Amino acid sequence: MQTARWTVHEVDLTGTRGCVNPVAECTLVGIFTSPTGAEKRIEGFWDGDADWKLRFCPDELGTWTWRTECSDASNAGLHGQTGRFECIPYDGDNPLFRHGPITLSEDRRRFVHADGTPFFWLADTAWNGALR
Repeated sequence: MQTARWTVHEVDLTGTRGCVNPVAECTLVGIFTSPTGAEKRIEGFWDGDADWKLRFCPDELGTWTWRTECSDASNAGLHGQTGRFECIPYDGDNPLFRHGPITLSEDRRRFVHADGTPFFWLADTAWNGALR
């Protein structure tokens, strides 16, 4: 499976044990490991019935691996699941996917994309300000 950098990689899981109140009774965490070994913990969410999802945006090119931890270790559909995917360069026109999410620059004075590309912030005018 391939996912472009800074786009959403979704993992679909199906629980093997039913819960009366899944949101209160169960927690799901996905641990995503980058090609350089960095780990990112992402909380999963219940999507109705026995379905759960993990959504993650990879920021490094290469092979990522993931594994799951569930508060109910006996739920084999959610606990101990593993997988991998290949993160490839984005090939499109969307600047958020091409350059990454917006963050502060190192000197914390301006906005930049994750890859360092400047982000021009164009604000709107307070049109109703003159009416006050």
